[in-house]
Amino acid sequence: MSVGCPKFKLPPVVETVLSVEFDPIPGWGIPYFGLFWETIRVDFPRSESAPAYPPIIPSGLPGSVGIRFDRLDTIPARCIFFHRNNDRLIQVQADRFIHNWRKDDAQQPYLGYDAIRPSFEESWERFLEFLKAQELTRPTVRVCEVTYVNHILPGRGWSDFAHLGAVARNWNDLKTEFLPSPKQVAINIAYQMPAQTDGLTAQLQPAVRLSDASEIIQLTLTARGVPKSSDAADVVAWLDLGHEWVVKGFADVTAPKMQDVWNGIGDPNVIAD
Repeated sequence: MSVGCPKFKLPPVVETVLSVEFDPIPGWGIPYFGLFWETIRVDFPRSESAPAYPPIIPSGLPGSVGIRFDRLDTIPARCIFFHRNNDRLIQVQADRFIHNWRKDDAQQPYLGYDAIRPSFEESWERFLEFLKAQELTRPTVRVCEVTYVNHILPGRGWSDFAHLGAVARNWNDLKTEFLPSPKQVAINIAYQMPAQTDGLTAQLQPAVRLSDASEIIQLTLTARGVPKSSDAADVVAWLDLGHEWVVKGFADVTAPKMQDVWNGIGDPNVIAD
């Protein structure tokens, strides 16, 4: 597990994604989606299909976010399996395995990494056991990802994009003499991680919350890199590293006053000037 990571009493996290991309599994076909579902159906009773995500190829450039392209030898389908509690889902395609935790409603408590990682490990091991039982090739892992999606609601420490400095650390407020407050502001920052082909990206942008159509700020942090090997222990070790960078990066890019709000300190309705 990651050590020394900051924690908040009321974190704005609404989704956590642990993803493993690998070379397309030789012989993988549509029937295997259903066969795998049968092995997890007790815990994941609902499923749906979707187009496959395109591969992400690390470019090796400092701070890069990777190159996406379509590959003809990949089955163009993805199956999504929903946990009976509706807070987790597994996504499988010919070259990717994804484990998501999603906040289902505003009152649902945040499920921390200490609980999410074991859930990923169990699901990943079940997938590997399934491949072995079907005499399919064990995945050759190419890229691991850790993504945290945060919804930062107005009225809790900020109210206007002109005062984005209340949310993002070291961001100059966009106060002007003539122009009105901006309707939208987006920030996209990339950081190099030591000895990694890619790194950490932080994207801050306006969004609309689907549950109630509220306008919010969405802050998404993604760590991406290559594990030492395809062994489960090395995959999990890289996810631990990615988690550490995402959480410590979140603390670095967000303003201290907002962190007070997420720690339940002070009046969250006080808007920073």
